Amino acid sequence: MKLPSTRPDEQVAQDFTVSTHYTVAQAIFSLLLPVLLFGLAVFLGSLGFIPQTLAPLIQGLFVAIGGIAGLYLLLGAIYLRLARHYFVTNERILQINGWLAQQVVSVDYNTITDMTIQQDVLERFLLQTGTIMIDTAGQPSEEIALHHIANPMALRDQILGQIEACRVRTGNPVGVFKSATSAGATAPAVPTPPAVQPPIEPKPSITPPAV
Repeated sequence: MKLPSTRPDEQVAQDFTVSTHYTVAQAIFSLLLPVLLFGLAVFLGSLGFIPQTLAPLIQGLFVAIGGIAGLYLLLGAIYLRLARHYFVTNERILQINGWLAQQVVSVDYNTITDMTIQQDVLERFLLQTGTIMIDTAGQPSEEIALHHIANPMALRDQILGQIEACRVRTGNPVGVFKSATSAGATAPAVPTPPAVQPPIEPKPSITPPAV
């Protein structure tokens, strides 16, 4: 996929989508889900929780539920790979959502305030994937989420390098993890109210007694 729109002197450093490892793992799990539920039904029947007369019906029901859920997970994994695309340029990060109808969200490097990585146990130790949450100034929640991408730690380091290069190139001190105040923004001067002098009470006059 090509970058939807470019700026003058903008160059694409990397473009990617959801990790292949994550998509394949989702597909395998969706195919195994009916088998796992069938095995669960057989195990419950062996323990006496399912009457022998209803065992074939319950087993078929479990397989049907597993098949429907597995199909939903499989289609969701395929759609997520087709409908999520990300670009890292020398000026910003772009996220494209959707397949037929698309939504493009872009974040300039000088607005990024924080980046966090989310990984569950399987993603961290088996799939080597994760999600990068990117927060920007003035937004109550994350602006862009790079879902289930490969090597999230390396990509975060690459984004930090692009942020630093953009800061040096443009001379803009605003960068990641820096607020507007620390970036050199000048706050408007607040006028100092004039000092209030306490009222001066007149001294009482003392008249000497007549001799």
